[in-house]
Amino acid sequence: MAAFAPGVSAARALQLPQKVTLRLAGGKSQRTTVCGRTHAATVAEVGTRVTAIARAANRHRRRATTSRRAVSLRVDRCDAGRWRPAGTRVLGAAPRAPRGVRRLRRGLDTSAPVELRLKAAIPGERRRRRARSQAAYLRVVDPVVEVPVSFRVANANRSKVSCSADGASYEVRGHLVAPRSGASAAGQAVTLYLHEFSFGAFFWRFPVSGYDYARALAREGHTSVVVDRLGYDESSHPRGDAVCVGSQADVAHQIVSALRSGDYTTAQGKPVRFTRVVLGGHSVGGVIAEVEAYSFRDVDALLLLSQADQDFTPEVLATSFQAGLRCGMGGEPADPGGPPGYAYFSDSPDGFRHFSFRSAEQRVADAATAMRNRDPCGDVQSLASAVATNQANASSIAVPALLLYGTADPAYQQPQAGEDQRNLFSGSKDVTLRFFAGQAHALTLERAAPDVQRVAAEWLARRGF
Repeated sequence: MAAFAPGVSAARALQLPQKVTLRLAGGKSQRTTVCGRTHAATVAEVGTRVTAIARAANRHRRRATTSRRAVSLRVDRCDAGRWRPAGTRVLGAAPRAPRGVRRLRRGLDTSAPVELRLKAAIPGERRRRRARSQAAYLRVVDPVVEVPVSFRVANANRSKVSCSADGASYEVRGHLVAPRSGASAAGQAVTLYLHEFSFGAFFWRFPVSGYDYARALAREGHTSVVVDRLGYDESSHPRGDAVCVGSQADVAHQIVSALRSGDYTTAQGKPVRFTRVVLGGHSVGGVIAEVEAYSFRDVDALLLLSQADQDFTPEVLATSFQAGLRCGMGGEPADPGGPPGYAYFSDSPDGFRHFSFRSAEQRVADAATAMRNRDPCGDVQSLASAVATNQANASSIAVPALLLYGTADPAYQQPQAGEDQRNLFSGSKDVTLRFFAGQAHALTLERAAPDVQRVAAEWLARRGF
């Protein structure tokens, strides 16, 4: 016969207020998409040890019962966007558990990618009270792989932006960042990302925990290719006046074609052929993405950060004018002894930080400032023409578009710039506009970076990318 606290009848013990808690030990807690909806969940890579720990106890410990009332743990598995039962385990008091406490520990299978919903409950007594329960969510994901890739491209300009390029052959280098399965499986979707002035591929693969955009999206199941555009870091460095926004868009088109055909070089395995390609861009990278989309009509969606074709602030217009003057005087080499015709868009580190950051951690801003690049003068000097061409052609873009902005971006008059950009994409039936309060230009490096990652991942997932 069950034993109860002194002065508490068996019937009364069954009616004492109960509470149940459930936690997952192992993995990392974050907000993520699980079975099509956003939840606070635990995310763990394949093979990580994860244990579900359920605990039930009477709320009034002085009147706690040692009744063998059970704790149940139900597990549901996501299958094609729906929850399917995957088993239930029931257990009473754990050895040496405090009076009135029931515990249940269960190791979870993390041998393959899976999405689970777990629900711990105290079964209710029929007709007297309802069961009390608590749910938790687990996503088991493939380990992230990062594979160096390179693309042989011609620096030609067949876009709708009129500007000059040398037509020579160069190498564009970057990384494919994907869940392990996505790094080798053909027929999937990929997003090609283009960076802004002063940055490089590091904008998307930032070496500070929590700010690696490409890795964060890979954990959500998305494959990315991030590249240094011509003139930046690991890619070829032509003369700065030998490239322009139009040729950068043509180069992006060539990379999109290579991703579809598998005609590129990879440091690991055979190049993957992708059936669908999204084009992403940050600021000037977004200008280039836009030019590519309406000039070549070969991408399936656009994902743009801090990019608008109007409503610029006077200070960014003045900064652009000064950069143009420095380029008009010949600029300077991208590297000591390198080709001429490059200039910093902002002439000082403080100017770079002013436009890029408002809420960023000091260590993030310092690291990004130390890596900032000079920009090809041909890009700087053709930017105004590209923006005007975008204004005339953006309405012909019919693919889905995601527009992300910070409300404290010194480059734009917000929210007007974002709203006007949404209206500019009048040819698309699927345009999503999102603002992040108090954030500046470098959205992937501001404190809202986790929210930016989540919004982008969910938007891609809902459209099958």
